[in-house]
Amino acid sequence: MVTRIKLISDDIADPIFIGIAAHEPDYKLSLAINRKMGFGLKLGDSIIPEDDADLDGAVFSKYSCSLKEGEMHIDLVANCHDNRVLIKKLSNIDYIMVVHNPESDSYVDFLMEKLKEISLISAIFLIPYDSIKDKNLGYLA
Repeated sequence: MVTRIKLISDDIADPIFIGIAAHEPDYKLSLAINRKMGFGLKLGDSIIPEDDADLDGAVFSKYSCSLKEGEMHIDLVANCHDNRVLIKKLSNIDYIMVVHNPESDSYVDFLMEKLKEISLISAIFLIPYDSIKDKNLGYLA
């Protein structure tokens, strides 16, 4: 008799957060990123915070795509809606790009360099995962 044991790895990398300042609508930004990077960002289920009274009725758009046969996943989340902010500490950031399971640090550097080339984007910030302490962080991770 053969017993199979599934090992659970604790080596799952924290997602990478890239803050984007761009005063364009989400659909224009996602289209520009798709063109520049060859991504397939598509509008998915929006984020509707239910347990935050300050954000009652706010809807934050979320565009997503999978890369590298499903290993790496990218989300582009609007951080602002009608003068309300999803992650309050990042109130000066319009969008947050979340890179789940990044293949390497060099890929993140490459991604940031390519994003800087998009004319709709006025600024890019790498946001350390540990620096964000917000109850709405769970909507991104």
